[in-house]
Amino acid sequence: MNNKQDKIILIISTILFALITTASIFFITFIFKQKTHLLDTLTKVKELKSENIVEIKQSLQIIQFEVEELNNFFIEPDAVVNFIGKIEEFAVTTGLTAEIQNVRLEDRNRTKRTEENGEIKSQEVRGGGELILTVQTRGSWNAIMSFLAILEKIDKKITIDGLRLSSSVDGESGSVLWGAIFNISVLTN
Repeated sequence: MNNKQDKIILIISTILFALITTASIFFITFIFKQKTHLLDTLTKVKELKSENIVEIKQSLQIIQFEVEELNNFFIEPDAVVNFIGKIEEFAVTTGLTAEIQNVRLEDRNRTKRTEENGEIKSQEVRGGGELILTVQTRGSWNAIMSFLAILEKIDKKITIDGLRLSSSVDGESGSVLWGAIFNISVLTN
């Protein structure tokens, strides 16, 4: 009987060993597949992160470029004198005599009102401004038109308005002299 019991114990032990081995192989394979899946997912996340970082950097470069372009439309307050000097240089370059008759710098500040705990608070908000120049020129028709064409090409956002043209005959040479008076407006930061 001892032999029969030993055989049964041996068979049961072998079956249990086979079951435990199979289960262990199954779990090890499952864990390996999960680890592989996790590594694949982490790799994809890193790739997506890298792509997103590249896209964000490109977007920031585009935004920075657009901000710089937008800032080109404005004159910094400390560059007003240089801007006026450029206008006068352009006039001389085209053969005009030019005189800046008036310079105004208008602030566009505004008051922002907020309500906090039932109390209304006011805060001054800087909103930039506008530089307005009144320019008087004298010279030939072509020189005046050349001057206006140069002003149109300035990299600042300018507005020319109130243009008044007049002509007169030069007593000495008999040639026609043209005069122009107009306002140049440009935005300031």
